[in-house]
Amino acid sequence: MTMRVMLAVTALLLAAGCGAGSDEPEDPTPQTTSASTTTPDEPAPTTPTAQGVVLTGVVGATDESGCLTLTTTTGTRTTWLLVGSTAGVVAGDRVTVRGSPAPDLATRCQQGTPFVVEAVEPG
Repeated sequence: MTMRVMLAVTALLLAAGCGAGSDEPEDPTPQTTSASTTTPDEPAPTTPTAQGVVLTGVVGATDESGCLTLTTTTGTRTTWLLVGSTAGVVAGDRVTVRGSPAPDLATRCQQGTPFVVEAVEPG
């Protein structure tokens, strides 16, 4: 009989514990997070203008064929992946580019933050 009483008490305690939740009231408001387009390691572009962002630096090549980077030479040294109007630009050129950063742009190139180039000038 003692064993039956112990089993009954254990079953009651387990059943009571299944319905117990947190002592904190449930918040009916859904939790949201906002996505950031910049990271602490990604400084703001150097020269914003009404026509876009202007960067000056030295062009480099990546291990992937056809991918060009621009390492800025003014302000914080930053590496950008040049995407868009880059005809005639080769590794080693010093250029000034106008365009806009596109950090969420997916590319096959493995270096730099994507920068969509609208215009290139020797720099």
